[in-house]
Amino acid sequence: MGLDELNRNRELHKQLEMAYEMAQSIRDRAGLRATSMNAMPRGSGISDHVGEIAAAAADLDQRIREIEDQVEAGDQAIRAFANSTGDVRLQQIIQFRYIACLTWERTAELMGDRYTPSGCRRLLHKFLRVHLGAPVDASELV
Repeated sequence: MGLDELNRNRELHKQLEMAYEMAQSIRDRAGLRATSMNAMPRGSGISDHVGEIAAAAADLDQRIREIEDQVEAGDQAIRAFANSTGDVRLQQIIQFRYIACLTWERTAELMGDRYTPSGCRRLLHKFLRVHLGAPVDASELV
């Protein structure tokens, strides 16, 4: 596993969080617009806002399920990768950063007093450089 896969999983977690927020917003909006989702509009030029909102919610729910599946697969692969490092420190850093999606500051805080955000990044950077057998740009450790 490389840095691209780690970063991709982190981005999927962000997408999933945004999708959850959007779904809640749609549901809140539907509750404000109508008491029932089965009313049809009457007259010409009147649109079915409730139906549009219900369709948007259903589409978004499907997209959320797809992202959840991708996130779960990514999390499993990252856990396996982290466990393969043989280093408990790296396992925790990888899981905090790329599964829990914590900031480098929070990751270092949870790692303990001996760790700094830059120290956690350097530890992961060094491992990836050796693991991948090629230089890794530290700026890519988002």
